[in-house]
Amino acid sequence: MKLIIACIFSLSTFASNIGMSSMPLSQYKNALSAEFTMALEDSTNPGVQVQYLHSATKRIGFDGGMRLSSNDRFGLFLGGSYVFFKDYNNQPRFSLRGFYERESINSVDFNNFGFAPIVSKGFSIMGIHAYPYAALPTKLVIIEDSEDVQLASSLSLGVTSKLPFKNFEKIMAHIEGNINLKNTANDLSFGLSMNY
Repeated sequence: MKLIIACIFSLSTFASNIGMSSMPLSQYKNALSAEFTMALEDSTNPGVQVQYLHSATKRIGFDGGMRLSSNDRFGLFLGGSYVFFKDYNNQPRFSLRGFYERESINSVDFNNFGFAPIVSKGFSIMGIHAYPYAALPTKLVIIEDSEDVQLASSLSLGVTSKLPFKNFEKIMAHIEGNINLKNTANDLSFGLSMNY
């Protein structure tokens, strides 16, 4: 019975949100973000994601957090990223993020191991700094207590931007959409982060 439930719910596992992992944090060492998430197939299923990001060097970052939604879904995640090419002049930033996710969907547990290539490019318009990005999070989904292993992937498109208000220089807003490519859900997330 557990395997049947797992097969049904694994078709719409969490998309692997990129969030603040997309942005260079050379001016900050840490960031804490909170996001509201919503699966687009079922807008009655809202959730939240909290993410902490630590910039160890200008090329290496670590992140972790949790996701929770209203239909008995819970997830924890840990990640690490490496910047191969920095955002410089006309050159976009290219980084690779590896991650582990532990998910529970209606009491069925999943262990996910994956990676996400991320391309981003910062720009400024009238003093407002923005960092659009595209990523391709791909993961192996391992359903506990079964031999079922699935491949899941999505296309993540988003933008992170500094707020254009005085005295809010350390607050950033971001929005991200995930498009299902294989065995995930289309979703939308938006939120704020505090950099320090």
